[in-house]
Amino acid sequence: PELTPPFALVDPEDDALLDDPPLPYPFWLKPVVAFSSTLGFRIDSREDLRHALREIRQGIGKFAEPFEAFSQRATLGDQRALLRGRYCVAEGIIAGRGCTVEGYVQNGEAHVYGVIDSLRAPGGSSFTGYVYPSNLPDDVLDHMRQKSCELAAHIGLDNTPFNIEFLWDEERDDLKLLEVNARISKSPSPLFYLVEGASHHEVAI
Repeated sequence: PELTPPFALVDPEDDALLDDPPLPYPFWLKPVVAFSSTLGFRIDSREDLRHALREIRQGIGKFAEPFEAFSQRATLGDQRALLRGRYCVAEGIIAGRGCTVEGYVQNGEAHVYGVIDSLRAPGGSSFTGYVYPSNLPDDVLDHMRQKSCELAAHIGLDNTPFNIEFLWDEERDDLKLLEVNARISKSPSPLFYLVEGASHHEVAI
């Protein structure tokens, strides 16, 4: 929990949000079901929030409708009511050097096999490239590996690869969790091949 930035579940149809925003400004707002930051907005003011809600309301069905149709076919029990694709998540702004921990869980035991730095344009959030192996300090890497394995075990991942994204604020030595995926990411596959001699697809296989 100490690595998690502030967040809140948001119903974009709720007009009361303009007078009672889910988090203090600034924050990110995006649908819970989307990809590549589609319909994601940085919210710095009431006017930003008004604009974002208008755009989200118009476009959220693109992902929400197929997600909800698919989830109706799953055996979910009491969890079904929670899986509405038309919600958004508000996230507190975090900053720092980005990196991704790549690992897997097999028979209940988590392993980390690589950490990749994610480069961004100076002063911005646009992604520009990867560096592998990571250039972060060893103690920070050890902390991320430990927390990744703890988290994978805590949420019940088993017999699957995973990647977990973090941001490390170097000035404050503050590590924050950004994202968890129960899969490999194909993007760094060429890097693993060039550095290790094998693609990390072999881990999944």
